[in-house]
Amino acid sequence: ALADHPWLAGYALFGNVLLPGSAFLELALAAAHRVGLDRVEDLTVETPLALPAHGAVLLQVSVAPPDETGRRRLALHARPEDALSWTCHATGLLGPAAPSAPFDLRTWPPEGASPLPLDGLYDRLAHLGLSCAPELQALTTVWKLGDDLFAEVRLPASSTAGFGLHPALLEAAFHALALNDADQIVLPSSWSGASLRAAGASSLRVRLSLPAGGPPSLRIADS
Repeated sequence: ALADHPWLAGYALFGNVLLPGSAFLELALAAAHRVGLDRVEDLTVETPLALPAHGAVLLQVSVAPPDETGRRRLALHARPEDALSWTCHATGLLGPAAPSAPFDLRTWPPEGASPLPLDGLYDRLAHLGLSCAPELQALTTVWKLGDDLFAEVRLPASSTAGFGLHPALLEAAFHALALNDADQIVLPSSWSGASLRAAGASSLRVRLSLPAGGPPSLRIADS
């Protein structure tokens, strides 16, 4: 309910409050941890979850028995508290940890990167239909080096307690993509190869790689 999680009301797409795609990922990562797995191999939001101004939405996260490789299917359902039928909003696959490509974000900003101005960024996003409350405008700095963006996002530490990775931090990282394409909103609805190495971060260093013709990929370090 927005009464229990008021930060959710800070995001609206064309006036509709939706559960951010990053919140589905947070739920999937929590489920993976609960069953002894470390990786969300894939996750797809099939139906957006609109949140009512009043009342609550019930969530159900179900994990199937492991297959022969130890992977488990995941499904996330929801229903308004006064309804009887459930709607499947996201499905995915949980698996064990996999080797990741090495990356290092300790040198910050990266040598040779050029800073990008953030002036008017959230006004442009609002004009495109994505409203973001001031307290969730967590993107603080962005640099560009070649085809990659390097961003820093930050929230008060009191806001991120109890989360593996607060969805607002991850959403803010994607806001940097509007600096690369000022006429497009990027709202993540599918994920692959997501792992959480540490929990409870209130600030992040993010590397967004922008392959031609493909979706962006992220590397994140707790700063």
